[in-house]
Amino acid sequence: ADGSPRTVANAMEQIERSHRQSLSPLQRLFSPQPFSVTRYPDDNPRVFKSVPIALPKDWPGDLNYSARSTNSSRITLEALPSDANGNLCALLLMTPDDPLAKPNVDPQTMREYFNIEFPQFSPLIPD
Repeated sequence: ADGSPRTVANAMEQIERSHRQSLSPLQRLFSPQPFSVTRYPDDNPRVFKSVPIALPKDWPGDLNYSARSTNSSRITLEALPSDANGNLCALLLMTPDDPLAKPNVDPQTMREYFNIEFPQFSPLIPD
């Protein structure tokens, strides 16, 4: 729940650093190790495209829907309820170099991809 900027973790580190600086050298020697966050490089960046999905009336509208493409899990679809009328806000998560991540991808190309990889959702997505 901290988010990408790590606001809470950064604040905790800063408070700990300030407290530790206020200690005498002898107190620092016997005080516990300071709080610190291990930061790892992002070796799996993702970009997203949003896709509206309108569920049929007989589908539960209060669930999150998720699917992975069958082509080596190239793209993940995550869909969450956006209102009480069965509409979902779906995100396609993909690598930045994926051909579908480019701006203004041909809608027919996207439709063909959905028909093959996400056939359960394809009819629910407007052109």
